[in-house]
Formats: sequence, C-alpha cells, structure tokens
Amino acid sequence: MCEFCNRTCENTKRWGCLVYRQLRLFGLCCSTFLVIASTQVCPVKFVYGKLEVHKKAVTKTYIIGEVLVMVSRELKETVLEAVDNQLNDNDPKCTTGTFGHSEKTMAELIDRIKCDPDRIFPEEELAEIIARKEEAIPLLMAFLEEVRDNAEQFSNNFDYLGHIYAVLLLAQFRVKEAYPIVLELFSLPNGLTDKLFGDAMTDYAGRIMASICGNDVASIKQLVEDEEVDKYIKVEALTALAILTLNGELERQELMAYYKELLPTIDNPTILTLLINLCTDIYPGEVYDEIKEAYKNDKVDSFLIGMGSVDQAMVEGQSMVLYRAERDRNLQKIDDTIGEMRNWAYFENEEDSSEENYFEQLTNNNLNFVHQPKVTPIVNEPKIGRNDPCPCGSGKKYKKCCGK
Repeated sequence: MCEFCNRTCENTKRWGCLVYRQLRLFGLCCSTFLVIASTQVCPVKFVYGKLEVHKKAVTKTYIIGEVLVMVSRELKETVLEAVDNQLNDNDPKCTTGTFGHSEKTMAELIDRIKCDPDRIFPEEELAEIIARKEEAIPLLMAFLEEVRDNAEQFSNNFDYLGHIYAVLLLAQFRVKEAYPIVLELFSLPNGLTDKLFGDAMTDYAGRIMASICGNDVASIKQLVEDEEVDKYIKVEALTALAILTLNGELERQELMAYYKELLPTIDNPTILTLLINLCTDIYPGEVYDEIKEAYKNDKVDSFLIGMGSVDQAMVEGQSMVLYRAERDRNLQKIDDTIGEMRNWAYFENEEDSSEENYFEQLTNNNLNFVHQPKVTPIVNEPKIGRNDPCPCGSGKKYKKCCGK
C-alpha cells in the first residue's frame, strides 16, 4: 500500500525484485513519481520518498518502474547505496518495517534479547547493541537494577536470559558502574543467584567480576569470606583474583599469599577442591605444602583433581603453566558476548538432536573407532572440571551432582 496515494500497486512483481525492493523501501507504488536521471552515475539524494539525481543541472522525472528498467547497472547500485545511506541517517516513517531498513530503537533491541521461548540466538540484535554500546549502557544498567529489585520474579522464568546478556555485555563494555549491582546479584540469598544464572554463574561470574571490578580486590575478597554467599560464587571470586593477576592488575605474590592463608581454613570440600584446581591451573608452587596437607587429611575430592595433577604442574614449571593459563579462555576477561553464548546448548536447533542425526553421528564415531590405530594408553589421574560430566555416570554436571 502506497503511503502517498493509498493504493496497492499490482505491477511490482512484473518489474522484478530490484524494483519491488525499491518500492517497499519507499512505501511507494508505481504511480508515485521520483526525480531521477536516466543514464549516468550522478549525485543522488533521498528526501522522504523522492530521489533527486542531478547531472549538469538537468533533472528528469520518471516513474520508478521505468527508471529501474532503463538506467545502467552502475546507477542502480548508486541509487540503492544512496537510499540505504539516507535511510540510515533519517529513518523516514514511510520505510518503517520494510526489509529491516528501519532501525530498531535500543529499547526494542533489548526487549528482543530478554526472553525467547523459541530459543533462537539473537546474534543480529546483540551485534547492533554492541555497535551502539553508548546508547545501550544506560538501558542495560536500568534493566539490571530491575532484575536485582525483583530477583525472585525473574528467577521463575527459565526462558528469561536478559540479565545474563546484560551482565556479559556490560562486562564486555568494561562498565565499572555495573559492578555494585553485579555483586548484589551474585550475593542473593536462598539460592536465588543460582536460579537466576544457572550454569552461567559458574561459567562467567569470575570473568565478569574481573572485567568490571576496577581492581577492587577488597570487595572480591569480601565475597569469598561471606558465609552467606553461594559456594560456587566464592570459587568464582577466587577465580576473578587469578584473572586479575594474569592480566597484571594484581601482584602474584599478593594473590598466592591470600590463597596460602585460605587453604588451611576452608572446611567445605567443594570450595577447597576447586581452589586447589585453580592453584594448579596458575602454578601451585607457593602453596604446594598446604595442598599436600589437604590431601593427607583427606579433605580434597580426588574425583575432581588428584595430587598427581598438582605434581605434574610442578614438573612442568611455572613458565609453562602460566603460558597455558594466559591462553585459557576460562581465565580471561569477557571480550565477546556473542562468541561466549552462540553455542549454548539452550539455542541448539531441534534438528541437531533428531534421531537421524544421532545415528549418523553414532555411525561416524564407530567408523572412526574402527580405523584408529592401536595405541598403548597413557593413564593419568583424573582432573575433572566443575562443568564436566560427573564421573558417577548420572549424566549431570559434576557441580550439580557429586560436587554439591
């Protein structure tokens, strides 16, 4: 329907997709006249439903269908480019909702990523939010405050991911002002933090804190020492300190002295085991005696990490272990929200779990097994990540099963 003459054009299909695209862009039908030159590449200006193309002060008028049939390919491309530029600059009402050229408001973009029961990853919206981050930051902050103030309500909707996107984006943008709100969300009572963030809590919390804390080490230590804070958040706070050290924002000597002080005082086997795992990842030399004592007193969960793994890190040496740690994504700040979330199982296409694909994968695995050369196995003590499958065979993650 033309917004100028209020008639529907029946001839657009006859002119082809290029013409149809132009008509839809303008919200015009074939009876609406445009001011345009006919043959040469010329300066083009779009003004609310009209194209003005000037050549030697001569202006010609054509019906849009005639123009796009007659003009050269170069002029068509110039017209399209000029239209796109003008639409991006002006976003006239007549283009709203046509071919994605009407720019969504930031509020609309953020609403789109908040909740998606269809489980379609909103990559396009996230990319636009990132490109317009200065515009997005105040709205993301306001939304995060809303979640903090209504945490129980938000935690009951398992398809609600807005707060996870928000904290990741603000971490990527290095918005230090978000840090106090994030700390409050990570300190919620009665298991609300876990209900709100689920696996994202243990996948990202430490990295998020390190990204936006502004080197506020004291507040991170306070999380570690708060008896009411979830045990996995405590571990993530300890991880945040390690990330700051790997980034040169906290002296290693200070970090390891803190770990050395903590190790003998931790009664919770999960926290102790995961801290030893973390120490092993960043080289355990300074706290080796404390770790050995913990194993001697049977306080460590050897399903997660055996003493052999600690000894192996000692053999490799500090330089090698730190080289590996600095390249470990789990020990880096948040820099790519899209990359972090794109492959979440939550967004997996239903086709990926179909019976046909399952048996195809099973067949491929069997063929690969048949053609593998016979090798002598090397047996190492297990080192299981907290997000790895539980060795008991339940199918759950370790942290949700025996690692509780």
